[in-house]
Amino acid sequence: MATCALRYVMFRLGAIWFFLWAMSCSSRSPMLRIENQLPDGSPQSAIVRNLQIMRANPGSEQARIAHLKIGMIYSGQPGEDEKAIKIFKKIVKSYPTSSQAGDALWLLANRSYENGSYDDARNRYLQFILDFSQDPRTRTARLHLADCYVQLGANTAALKALANYETRYPADSRIPGVLLKVGTIHESLNSSENAAETYRRVIAEFPNAAEECALAQQRLAALGGFVVSNAETSAKLPPEPLPNNKNQTLTQIRDAAPKPSLNRRAEFKSWLASPTFGYNPRRLLKASGLLEGPDVKASMAGDGALLNDVVYNLGLMHYMSEDYKRAGACLEKALDLGVRDIDLPNLYLNLGICYKEVAAWDKTRAMYRRLASVDMNAIRRLIAAGESEILVGNYQDGVKLLECLLGISDQFDSQISKTLRNSKRREENKGREEPRVGENE
Repeated sequence: MATCALRYVMFRLGAIWFFLWAMSCSSRSPMLRIENQLPDGSPQSAIVRNLQIMRANPGSEQARIAHLKIGMIYSGQPGEDEKAIKIFKKIVKSYPTSSQAGDALWLLANRSYENGSYDDARNRYLQFILDFSQDPRTRTARLHLADCYVQLGANTAALKALANYETRYPADSRIPGVLLKVGTIHESLNSSENAAETYRRVIAEFPNAAEECALAQQRLAALGGFVVSNAETSAKLPPEPLPNNKNQTLTQIRDAAPKPSLNRRAEFKSWLASPTFGYNPRRLLKASGLLEGPDVKASMAGDGALLNDVVYNLGLMHYMSEDYKRAGACLEKALDLGVRDIDLPNLYLNLGICYKEVAAWDKTRAMYRRLASVDMNAIRRLIAAGESEILVGNYQDGVKLLECLLGISDQFDSQISKTLRNSKRREENKGREEPRVGENE
């Protein structure tokens, strides 16, 4: 009898112990129980750990980092691409201004680029360049963007993107390679003269870039083997600074420019359509969705201090899409509100091109004068662009551009005047020859 009682007590104690153990297990996180069943160091274990971090720290940077890590783990697993892409897109949408969104957007852009989805890659690189302009990866993004344009057959946009890269990063070690790319694009457009001129630049300006110089020599040989000397190139691209008697200094430009308002938000409702471009930048901003970002919303709840950056970025976005009227309207307003000093050369150049595209020649000339005071290399490239337009048969466009640049500096006036005279003579001779051809027929 005693033995039976003892067995009963032990059975009850065992049942109670099992119940307490089960309760302790159920009080743990389900993720912990799952993790205990996974091999240590496996991708699944890492995913579980990062899910725990996300749930324990909702909305925090720690949670965003964990979310990004999960996406990266999936991206490294066979057959899990769709899950990775979905996570990266969610991070970009949910936290658009966070550094994790920048990483996710970069990964999405590169994935599309590597898979040959150049249309999607182009859009994502553009978004990365605009939203994360201070990220050092934007340099590579700009080069990939140019490649996307080439793959999509948009060679003019590719040339503009590469010219923009050279303007922004003139001392970058990749400039010789950029110029080689420009040369090959010109070749694909059957513009041998422009291609040869670009290859000469590589040889003359970057003699220490041995590999690029060798490739440039090969391409020149294929085009006919004509090479100019360093002295000739130097004579064509003189390094002297801009004479002060013909242009304002950067300080004078800043002093003459409209002073940024202390409360941009208060003036936002009164923005009007651009008389030159016909669009109201306020309406363009509202339609773009850029005002919906958390940082911009916070700014608009205050004094609207970020409006200049937002309208400038929207202008760049339209400019990259070659929508020059919308771009011009936004860039005009950005200039009115004031931009960072580092953005001035690019703003002057792009706005000048927008004016040129709508044949607002007086404004084009005025903007290029401003550009000359901060970046003479850009003026040299504009002169080369005008000469190229004439060479490929766009006589009127090339002449108009060169006429806008005439008078900016004595060091360029003789070169521009000579080009204009020679071009006019060729056009006149061409006009005389055409009737003779008709008579022979």
